Amino acid sequence: MAVLGAVQAAGGDLALASLSLAEVEALSGRGQRHVLQVAGGECLLIDESYNANPVSMAAAITGLGLAPRLGQGRRIAVLGDMAELGEVSSQLHADLADLMDTSDIDLVFSCGAQMAHMFANLPADRRGVHADTPAQLTDILKSEIHAADVVMIKGSHASQMHLIVERLLEAQATRADHREEKRNVI
Repeated sequence: MAVLGAVQAAGGDLALASLSLAEVEALSGRGQRHVLQVAGGECLLIDESYNANPVSMAAAITGLGLAPRLGQGRRIAVLGDMAELGEVSSQLHADLADLMDTSDIDLVFSCGAQMAHMFANLPADRRGVHADTPAQLTDILKSEIHAADVVMIKGSHASQMHLIVERLLEAQATRADHREEKRNVI
């Protein structure tokens, strides 16, 4: 919106600017979207893994709750610790559970010592799984993500949530390579 406001203030062509902006892709870890092939079809992965603080976490959770559903799919938040919050860290993490009550999110997975405070305060019907490490959570997510799900992954860079994104994308590439090998054999 800021770019379009600047274009308008400069007397530029808003339609052309809008078309140009539509071609801009989000950066890795900052809202980039990936379509993954999973059992039964496709799901959408939203990569917000670059960084997190209470405000950006609330915005990402709210955004996921407003994301269009893909058929009967679920909206799934995968949240890692927010770093460098000091003495109030535990409370700020726990407070995120309240936000889940006002957001239309079906299931929450979490990772890290601080995010355990949020997970413990979630309603039972929204709890996925809590894991200590991204590697543990990745293995769980591979079997929990289904066709038509919209999955958002967010956490501070220090929480290494980007590793989950990378491993899910690697698994996607491996499946694609395997399908290609099968086609070449036949």
